[in-house]
Amino acid sequence: MAALFYLLALPLLSFQFCSCALSWRIMTTGSHIRAEDHEKIFLLSPDTTFSCGFHELGTNAFTFSIWYTYTNNRTVVWTANPYSPKGGYSPVNKYGSRISLNRDGNLILTDTNGSTVWESKTSSGKGTTVTLLNSGNLVINDSSNNIVWQSFHSPTDTLLPGQNLTKDTRFNSTRIAVLDDMGNFVSSDGFKIQASDLGPGIKRRITMDYDAAPVYLSHTRVGMVGVTQKEAKQILATGNVSDIVDNRLHGHFKPEQAIAMVSVALSCLEERSKRPTMDEIVKTISTGSSLKVDHGKTFLISPDTTFSCGFYSSGAGTNAYYFSIWFTHAADKTVVWTANPGSPVNGHGSEISFTPDGNFILTDVNGSTVWESRTSWGKSTTAALLNNGNLVIRDSSDSDKEWQSFDSPTDTLLPSQRLTRETKLVSQSGNHRLYFDNDNVLRLLYNGADITSIYWPSPDYNALQNGRTRFNSSKIAVLDDEGNFLSSDGFKMTASDSGFGVKRRITIDSDGNFRMYSLNASNGNWTVTGEAVLQMCYVHGLCGKNGICEYSKGFRCICPPGYEMADRMNWSKGCRPRFKINCGNPQDFTFIKIPHGDFYGFDLTSNKSISFEECKQICLDRCLCSSFTYKAGEGLCYTKELLYNGQVYPYFPGNNYIKLPKKKLAQEDDMDIVDARLKGRFNQEQVTVMVKIAVSCLEERSKRPTMDQIAKDLMAYDDDEDIHPAYF
Repeated sequence: MAALFYLLALPLLSFQFCSCALSWRIMTTGSHIRAEDHEKIFLLSPDTTFSCGFHELGTNAFTFSIWYTYTNNRTVVWTANPYSPKGGYSPVNKYGSRISLNRDGNLILTDTNGSTVWESKTSSGKGTTVTLLNSGNLVINDSSNNIVWQSFHSPTDTLLPGQNLTKDTRFNSTRIAVLDDMGNFVSSDGFKIQASDLGPGIKRRITMDYDAAPVYLSHTRVGMVGVTQKEAKQILATGNVSDIVDNRLHGHFKPEQAIAMVSVALSCLEERSKRPTMDEIVKTISTGSSLKVDHGKTFLISPDTTFSCGFYSSGAGTNAYYFSIWFTHAADKTVVWTANPGSPVNGHGSEISFTPDGNFILTDVNGSTVWESRTSWGKSTTAALLNNGNLVIRDSSDSDKEWQSFDSPTDTLLPSQRLTRETKLVSQSGNHRLYFDNDNVLRLLYNGADITSIYWPSPDYNALQNGRTRFNSSKIAVLDDEGNFLSSDGFKMTASDSGFGVKRRITIDSDGNFRMYSLNASNGNWTVTGEAVLQMCYVHGLCGKNGICEYSKGFRCICPPGYEMADRMNWSKGCRPRFKINCGNPQDFTFIKIPHGDFYGFDLTSNKSISFEECKQICLDRCLCSSFTYKAGEGLCYTKELLYNGQVYPYFPGNNYIKLPKKKLAQEDDMDIVDARLKGRFNQEQVTVMVKIAVSCLEERSKRPTMDQIAKDLMAYDDDEDIHPAYF
């Protein structure tokens, strides 16, 4: 079935003023325009009929094109980087891509990583200019005004009046076809189309549309067949492929293979931005595919092998597996997405299946469904793992039906993947989240078993004070290919090794901080090249309930006096009291000082301009008071009911005082080591701190305190004058 040509007419437009103050009529060497400025017109024809610049295809996908200025849909008539059967489709990235007229006279289109996507291959030197003519022809002239290149010589899918189509006939060696200003399309082989509105003064074009093109399938086993697009869709709907298979095969073919081929052929006729590349076609799987966990094979791999998809072990010696996507060449096979976080499947008998109805299903050994894509779109459904790490499921018969892993991130964000109002990153522990809040600000949240609290940006300041804006409601954050993590609220993180060509990721780690990582291609190891929280003790939940985060070379968790670790293997479980909590008489309690300590939030009361003794009495008089923080300068007093987010920071201008029963202190083992001659008259805080220092000196070397830190701790309890009677 021959392809059909359509002669499309654009009604004569009355003159319209073009508000293109930022457009150019002529371009000189050294000029360029960026893809992120796509709303600006690059070049404009003198009569404003045609415009040239970056044309947006979809999310973060652009072409350098020429289009009719005044059509509603900006009808494109030429594209520098169109789809090709050999290389597929190659739109450029919004961020960092540019079209430049180099000083040597070469017009060049580069992607965000600096790679050349298209070039005019002209080297006419200084004095070279680029103009867009009234005919829609983009021309490059040398310093003598000679045309050295023109877009009319490399048409894509459209022919404009005055533009010749050449080398496409068989017996007439002139091989020319042209559309004239009257509406006649005349070919040297005798073919002619005449516009139904024949006459001068009308804007027209000849375009080969994709919807009427025939579908051709070829395969060594299935033969060469031609069907229309409508017939192909019917084949996918019914599953009946017997009529399109070469009769010489005598029925010896795989129906699912033929259906997959029809599906791929249809996908190549989609809008350009949705067409697969040849590599993606090769790596695409069709319905009916499956993989068992114990087969140890990769289910899908991206065309450039950067990413792999399949079953991933939760750790050595375990029988728990996840269906995940990971960096193929990273030393630790770093996972970037998981279908079933928190719900691993058995290492024997579990299976991932691409069912005949188009649904991706992960089943456990007992047959129960652990996860599914919910894409029951029929036999025309295909799946592919793209070079950017995105797992995509498409219905080839309906371009609006698409599922992608990028829409449901787990703990990692990849370049070009968007964090939006509908998505969030969750740490593997499940306790920390990166998300957009109701006020449009990007935040880190601790979501523990007992409490929920925001810790980044600092909750002590408003959005403006934190350098953010609440007035951009788009709620989008993205990591670009150059190493910039940009958020719509104004936050920006730039990789310390910023530049193109490096594999990067944004991950919210189990410790509650989100970091940017860059991959060392030579050894497969990751390097932290950016992080959100610089002082780790500001992260909530690190040391659990009653725990204290203490700054050392990094940070370490400790329990306050009278408390012990709830779980020796997990600091996030916090500390538990070694005494029974009851109200009793206020005189039965005392306090142990934690220099420069505080527990953030959960204030029982707050007062200012009061004395230390008054603050202490408030806590003694309240049964629910567990400690208090006092800042001497302003006389600020905060009594605490719950002890969460504790930290000791050297520059904090206050101290915290832990409330403990006196009876418990008398029973503490460390009190037995005090010289008996003191007869119980000694500073209990001093003894506790000294024992604590002694024990810390027996830790692993990396965790031992420095002599400076020991001196500071002892000086905090050093009285100006020791007048104890035992020393006289």
